[in-house]
Amino acid sequence: MKYTASSIFFLLILSTSTISQKSISIRSIDFRNFTYPGSQGHFSTPEYETTKFALKDGKFKKKDELGMIFERVVYGGVTGDGVEEAIIVLYVENGGGSAVVNHVYIYTLANNQPKFLWGFEGGDRAWGGLRKVYAKDRGLVIELWGKDTQIGGDLGSTEATGLCCPLSFTRSFYVWQKGTFIEKGKAQILPNPMAKEQCPSCLPIAEDKEWH
Repeated sequence: MKYTASSIFFLLILSTSTISQKSISIRSIDFRNFTYPGSQGHFSTPEYETTKFALKDGKFKKKDELGMIFERVVYGGVTGDGVEEAIIVLYVENGGGSAVVNHVYIYTLANNQPKFLWGFEGGDRAWGGLRKVYAKDRGLVIELWGKDTQIGGDLGSTEATGLCCPLSFTRSFYVWQKGTFIEKGKAQILPNPMAKEQCPSCLPIAEDKEWH
C-alpha cells in the first residue's frame, strides 16, 4: 500500500495525539519534588497552619518559617471509584520544638494532573499523633495514638501516660462522600503492641516497615 505525504502527516499527528492522551498513573508523580497548597483554606490545623510550599528533594524550609519533610507516600483506592490515590505523609519541622506532628495530603488524578482531595493534621505523639494512614475496602483508615482520638475530635491527653508512650491507638474508617471523607462505623480502640517498652518515637521500626 502506498501512502501520500498528506496521509503520512495525518498518521503522525494521530499517533502523537494518542500518545499525549494516554492515561498516566498517580505513581508517576514525584511527590518529593512537588508544590503543595498548604493547609490554609484546605483543612483544619490546630497547631501548624501552612500556606503554599514546595518540596525539593523531600524538604522545604525557609528562614523563620515552618519546615516540611517528606516521610512517605502510600497508594490505594480510597474514593470507591476503583482508581488509586496517593496518600502523602509529611513531618512538620517546627523550629526545634519537641512536638512530633504530621500533615497528610491525599491526591487523585484528574485529566492526567494531580488533584488535591483532602488533608489533615495529626496530633502530637500520644495525643493523637499519626500511627498509620492507608487505603482499605475502598475507603480510608486513619490510626491515631491515644484513646478515642480522631480527626476533628479530641487530640489531647486522652489517657494517663506520657507523650512518649501511648497505651493505645484509635482506628477510624472513612468513606468519600460529597467531596469529603466521612467517618463510618464505630472507631476501634486497640492496645499499643509496644506499650510495655520505651517508644519515644511512638512508631516501632517493625511496624514502620509494614504500612499498607
